[in-house]
Amino acid sequence: MKKIFILLPLMLAATIMGFAAEPVPASDPAVQSFSRQFAGAQNVSWSNGEDGLQRVTFVWAGHRAQAYFSAAGEFLGAMRGLFYQQLPLSVIRAVDKRYNNPVVLEAREISNQEGTSYSLLIEYRSKKMRVKLNGDGGFELAERVK
Repeated sequence: MKKIFILLPLMLAATIMGFAAEPVPASDPAVQSFSRQFAGAQNVSWSNGEDGLQRVTFVWAGHRAQAYFSAAGEFLGAMRGLFYQQLPLSVIRAVDKRYNNPVVLEAREISNQEGTSYSLLIEYRSKKMRVKLNGDGGFELAERVK
């Protein structure tokens, strides 16, 4: 019981210090490019990757999303979470045809210079699978995760 009373203030202090961390500065060109492409975005948070890319996490049109920019402000791509029923009909039909009644754990839309694709984490016959499809419902990848 004494351990709990000792550890609780330490854990609380660590949590508060985590929230008080300085925001990561983003390059001006990246911020300007982001503001043009995602006007009205809320809860914007920038971070710098080890590869020199700048990632911004935000909520836009009710969806949590991430976008990636170069330091020069070039838009490299974006990803947002969706519900399965929000996917294009061609993608839903392709998944349902290949995997009879799968449990969809995660659905993401990925947009970049190559176009739009979809990444799904599904559970089918007690196996977790990562499935990637193009916008027309064509399978690009299907691999077992578990």
